[in-house]
Amino acid sequence: MVHARYASAIVHPLARCLDSPYEELRREAADVTAVLGQALGPEFGIFVPMLRKCLAKYKITHARFEEVAARATERGGAYMSEVCSSFD
Repeated sequence: MVHARYASAIVHPLARCLDSPYEELRREAADVTAVLGQALGPEFGIFVPMLRKCLAKYKITHARFEEVAARATERGGAYMSEVCSSFD
């Protein structure tokens, strides 16, 4: 996907929101992250560990994010090898 190239410019600020001390902002950021993950599909998998760490810090559970994250990471290493080979 073409828009996946710019995903980190969106995901990283959302991760900072998830790591903020404001609960309302964290909940909204989790919602947006889940929707973004759904739009990105497998490309979202690379961001899942970082986002899970942010969610775990404040013990945030978000069912939709977990569902999207599971789908994005189900292909595992096979997808990452495709991504790395595209840079050659």
